[in-house]
Amino acid sequence: MPGNAWKLWLASLGATLLVALVAVLMLHFEGRGDIAGIVTMGAVTAAGLMAAGAVFAAARSQWGAWWTNFTLVYIAKVLGAGTLFFMDFAPAATLVLVGGAVLELAIIWWAVGEYRTLRLVAMTLFGGAYAAAVGYLLHLLEREDLALLVIGAAALLGAYALGLWLARLALVGGRPIIGIARTVLDEAVRMRVGLIIIIALAVVLVELVRVPADDRLDYQLTRLLTSSLTWMSLLLGVMTLLLGCSTIGRDLDQKHIYLTMTKPVSRPAYLAGKWLGLAVLTAVLVAISGLAIWVLAEVTMNRFPAGSEDRQQARREVLTARAEVLPQPHDPAWLEGQVQRILETRQRERELRGEGPLTERDRDEARQSAITAWHTIGPQHRQRFIFTGLDQVRQRGDSVFLRLKPRRTRSPQIDDDSVTFQLRIDDRPFLVPPPGAPAGVAVPEVRTKNDAFREFTIPADRITAGGRLVVEILNTSDRDGPYAFGDLRFDPGEGLLLLSPAGSFEGNLARAMVILWLQLGLIAAIALMAASFLGFQVALLFSGLVAVAGLAREYLNEALRYYPQPLPGLRDNLGEWLSESMGMIGERFADGTLGEAVNLVVRMVITLLGKFVATVMPSLGAYSPISDVATGRLVSTATVAEAGLWLWVIWGGVCAVVALVAFGRRELARVTVG
Repeated sequence: MPGNAWKLWLASLGATLLVALVAVLMLHFEGRGDIAGIVTMGAVTAAGLMAAGAVFAAARSQWGAWWTNFTLVYIAKVLGAGTLFFMDFAPAATLVLVGGAVLELAIIWWAVGEYRTLRLVAMTLFGGAYAAAVGYLLHLLEREDLALLVIGAAALLGAYALGLWLARLALVGGRPIIGIARTVLDEAVRMRVGLIIIIALAVVLVELVRVPADDRLDYQLTRLLTSSLTWMSLLLGVMTLLLGCSTIGRDLDQKHIYLTMTKPVSRPAYLAGKWLGLAVLTAVLVAISGLAIWVLAEVTMNRFPAGSEDRQQARREVLTARAEVLPQPHDPAWLEGQVQRILETRQRERELRGEGPLTERDRDEARQSAITAWHTIGPQHRQRFIFTGLDQVRQRGDSVFLRLKPRRTRSPQIDDDSVTFQLRIDDRPFLVPPPGAPAGVAVPEVRTKNDAFREFTIPADRITAGGRLVVEILNTSDRDGPYAFGDLRFDPGEGLLLLSPAGSFEGNLARAMVILWLQLGLIAAIALMAASFLGFQVALLFSGLVAVAGLAREYLNEALRYYPQPLPGLRDNLGEWLSESMGMIGERFADGTLGEAVNLVVRMVITLLGKFVATVMPSLGAYSPISDVATGRLVSTATVAEAGLWLWVIWGGVCAVVALVAFGRRELARVTVG
């Protein structure tokens, strides 16, 4: 529009809103709220039509016809929905409003298709306004789940569009890698893959937040964070595999790669541009998903009254970042002596069986047995645990949290699912309020459920000047009798530890999202590596199997430790293990026990295959931050750096080398002489 027309439009819009605001205030003061609502709706309708007219006029593409169509749809939507509401058909009225809004957005999309920036601004403004209106209507109808779905989906779509726009602005320059990366973004937009992922993610997140309101808040948040992060990583991982495997194949099928390679673009630059485009796209989607998860966590928190004990406990235990501090024995020499005695006993047993010397596995199991014995307290016995490195916590004046999960070894004769013990902190009794006692009452004996977590808040003044915290636990179980529950055991590494504040939940979630983005970057590298020498279907199958094996690598390593091998200690010396295993198998064949010999051969082959897969596959699941975020444990910057080193530099570098070699040998065009 000309400059004068814009001035006239702004003056008209301002006058309309100002007059409507004055009228609404006067009607409210006079107690005519019903008429004020009608005036408000009329002003909003007029402002919407004027805004649409300005958008179409700015596009200058038969704006009069487009504006007329938009106005007719707008009026039909308002009248139809109003009539249905008046007739008490609320679901049908809501459907008319949603359908009309979608049709109006489609008119805007097609009318201003030649102007990307204007289309983005218009779609964001109108889409946000429509989503807010429909969400508010659903809120009045007490359909909070649908309101959250509409507003959440609109917010995610707007953030997705804005993120892609910013990504395209960031990918500027004449370098081939940048141009190819922008092409990957355009492919994702044309394929609507990101759009589908965003809508699916919105539906999943809204379904996750629909949990029973009578559950404890910390349980709700833990379930929400675990499920949402798992679904997010799964959806984005599948999308990355699909795009990574299809982008090269599409260029080959549609002959685009011939045009690309005739330009000064090397094959390494081509692959690097493809990976950069996927990395930028997944960065946008990961950032949007992280923001959505944070908002849903806050929405879940707001279900409970401010200042309530549930909210304080959730902030203290889930929506936080706490570093784990494992205990140390009060006498390290005693622990080493226990390990040595266990090793001596095992050495004698191996000599009696005619086996070789102790293996590294035997030493690990002996140390683990000694630590388990240290974490086991007999009836009427006590044990001391020392936590160190708490200087900064003491200086800040922060409280620390002792997390215990006691397990008993006997069931008492009475029907009781609890254990009792006493705590002493820094040689002083630690008093706790008993269940159901009035405020201010505390006793030295703790009664808690068997095999259940229990946290105790320990103030900073209990930490000594050297940053040490000495915890002593007395097992109050009787040696015999109806109340005796036997030994008190704490699983090492999980059943007894100290949690100290080390940051905010927002920072912890951000670092976790960075790790998930690093995992997606490696998945993109695996997909491009497979697509560099395979077709789309085979590449998708191959890269999917590699990704699944990478996620299960840690579980496979753990399973191999306990798999019945011909000989223990596969990790010690592979050559020695093979020779001894073959010797054992040969003895079985010589003795005539063919069944046992075949069984040993099968187990050895399975062990070697499993070890090979666990060695060559990238470790995608080793740095998964999902459980840490869901339980309020710290995802440290060092963990992020280590994940970047292994996922991108080492394993990503291996994938890059394989892709470069395979793609460099691939014949992209055949020269024919006619």
